[in-house]
Amino acid sequence: MVKNVITLILSIIILISAGIWQIDYLNKTSMYAMSDTEYIKNLIQNDNFKLANEHIKELENTWNGMKDTWNIFVTHDEIDDVEEAMTNFKMYTLQENKEEALVYAQQIHQNLNHIAKNQQVRFENIF
Repeated sequence: MVKNVITLILSIIILISAGIWQIDYLNKTSMYAMSDTEYIKNLIQNDNFKLANEHIKELENTWNGMKDTWNIFVTHDEIDDVEEAMTNFKMYTLQENKEEALVYAQQIHQNLNHIAKNQQVRFENIF
């Protein structure tokens, strides 16, 4: 009986700890990627496409590092939305299409923010 209670308590502690780590990881990595996107967006607004293209490569590396872990916690549809927006963001930045690049920068920001907020423990997310 005591073994079962201890096992149950340890399982609950591990589950809660893993949940807290997951939320923290998603928040930190999404904020990091959103700040990279914001920086690139500012470069594009200032017509500095050369530097923006260099930083998009860094953003892609950041995203590729995050993506594998995110696939464990986030639906594939949401991951696909971020990837599609990043592909378009890169394409329009390479083409120096300021308006479209800014649209996709905003979409990346919204997608990442949406994912991070959906993973948080809130009453609406539970029921």
